[in-house]
Amino acid sequence: MRMPTILVTSFFGMFFLIGFGIISFSLWNIRSSLVAGGWPTATGTIKAVHLDRKSDSDGDIFETKVVYNYVAQGKQFEGNRIAYGYCPSNGQRSHEQIFAKLQSAQTVEVRYDPSRPETSVLSYGIHRSHWFLLAFGTLWLAFSMGLASLIWIASLNETILLKNLNTQ
Repeated sequence: MRMPTILVTSFFGMFFLIGFGIISFSLWNIRSSLVAGGWPTATGTIKAVHLDRKSDSDGDIFETKVVYNYVAQGKQFEGNRIAYGYCPSNGQRSHEQIFAKLQSAQTVEVRYDPSRPETSVLSYGIHRSHWFLLAFGTLWLAFSMGLASLIWIASLNETILLKNLNTQ
């Protein structure tokens, strides 16, 4: 194998791995979020909740952070996961709505993993963060495949053109 071929293959291999990694992580979060819908529930109390805002040159990023207590299988636990796949974003309104709902709550329904009761969530199901990450991973792969295809096509010889080019 020639050195440029090895470099190009390694370069695109890395991009494909990143794309498949993003999609795999997204699917794992979706699966976990759906499974959590069938977990037993316990009544929890909010210990702390705040809306985190980080600013940089690209704008503001928001995330609701929460800490809650609950009792499962006779033991006291503390959790902080709102939902599988929930992550910071620039969607201020959505994060403010989540914050307001949690801030005004007297209690919350906590879903916990019966085999690992220290693992818990407050919400479940497929939500916007899941769709965004899945779409991003798919777009990443499609772009990587398209670029790799263009480079491969550009490297081909014009064998058919030359074969069918009749000269005298």
